[in-house]
Amino acid sequence: MNDNKLFVAQRFQDGVLSYLEPLTEKLINVLHRLIEYPFVPEVSCLAFEVFYDSFSEFFPIRVFFLDEFNNEYFIHVNGQAEYPCDVNPGLLDIPSVYPHEFIKQFCAEDPNIDYFTLSSKALIPWFSKCWHIAGGGNFQRKAIIRIHDGSQYFDLIEQIWKD
Repeated sequence: MNDNKLFVAQRFQDGVLSYLEPLTEKLINVLHRLIEYPFVPEVSCLAFEVFYDSFSEFFPIRVFFLDEFNNEYFIHVNGQAEYPCDVNPGLLDIPSVYPHEFIKQFCAEDPNIDYFTLSSKALIPWFSKCWHIAGGGNFQRKAIIRIHDGSQYFDLIEQIWKD
């Protein structure tokens, strides 16, 4: 990647962070509720997934409540499957992180910019910081975040990337 493309990519990620920062307090509050929630023992992992193509449509992270076999876990109430926690799995109910126009200006500079991946790579460290401010270091189960359908994930407890 040449220097100009690196410069455009860095400016893009800085811009993504400037859109994420105002959401920090809201996200910390939601994460704190998840961290403190008295989950049933069957929930062994909170798996956060970044849907990288949705930054300009809604908040791009969703939490999945997994059992020990990595299957999504639901509780059953009156024959209906429900999430095992009262926190919205979409975490933040917002119309977007950034507008479509934000992407367009960078695509004009570099038509091949991978804004999907760059957005996600800016978001995950920010999310991890929010997780720890919310008390994530005390979470007694597994917690990870990954790009949707990605093979690597970031372990929020150990603070390392894993395959």
